[in-house]
Amino acid sequence: MLKIVIWDNDPQRIAEIDRNLQAAAVELGLKVLILSNAEPPSIAREGLLDRLPVLEVGGRYWSRRPGIAFSRGDCVSLLSKFV
Repeated sequence: MLKIVIWDNDPQRIAEIDRNLQAAAVELGLKVLILSNAEPPSIAREGLLDRLPVLEVGGRYWSRRPGIAFSRGDCVSLLSKFV
């Protein structure tokens, strides 16, 4: 099972990314555990404030466009690296 953490401070964006990750996982036949971290101290400690949203997969951080949710296509592209 692949563990993915959504680092973000916007609840609506977290929900959208969660849906897109789930759809991408189903499309690729992956089992995923999706968590989120919206705690400002944790986000700041990791130096991610200027990059949000960020996905953590396998201990590595992935970001695309600050302030823009990962699309389903973005999620498929990222998760296909783990198939």
